[in-house]
Amino acid sequence: MNSRKRKTEKKRRGGKVFAILLSLIIFLALIVFGIVMVGRHVISSQTDNIAAKFIPDSQNLTDAADQIGSATPSAIASKLNENSDTIKSQSQGLINSAKATSTDSKLTYTLESSKLNKATVGALLLASGDQS
Repeated sequence: MNSRKRKTEKKRRGGKVFAILLSLIIFLALIVFGIVMVGRHVISSQTDNIAAKFIPDSQNLTDAADQIGSATPSAIASKLNENSDTIKSQSQGLINSAKATSTDSKLTYTLESSKLNKATVGALLLASGDQS
């Protein structure tokens, strides 16, 4: 029995190293998750700021819908063309030109911008639900 007591026990470091590595991985995952969530919040708020320049208040939309009623596309196009200067000024320089054209049953509204690219505009339209 004395011989068993004299043997030195091997220290097992595997469990400690594994625990430290697991803790480090979890810590880094939490940091990455936090950075992603902050980035999503920043992108969302910036998109909302840009969209707010183009999308009027809901009250104005209701008033406009009541005024338009069952107007023809040509009447709507002429009203949009009358207000193109207001739209350009409210965009704070993001829109260079705004022009509405109409056919018998179709209305096309063209906005041109030198500061916005197609990806940004597509994201804004998706965010506002105007495009699927």
